Amino acid sequence: MRIAKFVIAALGVASIGAGSLYAFNRPTMPLNEKAARSTLVFFGTVKEANYRDLRLAGNERAALVRIDKVLKGAPGDDVQIIWTNGIAELSLDCCVAGGRYLFFVAANQRGLYESVSGADGVYRIDM
Repeated sequence: MRIAKFVIAALGVASIGAGSLYAFNRPTMPLNEKAARSTLVFFGTVKEANYRDLRLAGNERAALVRIDKVLKGAPGDDVQIIWTNGIAELSLDCCVAGGRYLFFVAANQRGLYESVSGADGVYRIDM
């Protein structure tokens, strides 16, 4: 009887732990929804990973990206992409100078581009 109570208690603790781990699991957005939410979808090459821009706020870091091929939108030749704002879970797996990426982004009020899907809005394509 004592073993049965111990097993039940252990399973209860394990389920609480598993539930708290699930809370940190980010839902992924389908590709068609990313494209629909984006004002700009393109293949680009990072020219400068720590681009200085007066429009950046707080802990934000931006990259200067050359647009190689536009899939949606009508930008200029280069765009500034915010790749981190100081929150690790929302930071993009980007931006290495010279790296080539597929971007799903939208412009914010300051004219800088941000991922429409958090860390899942940019894909490295040259690895």
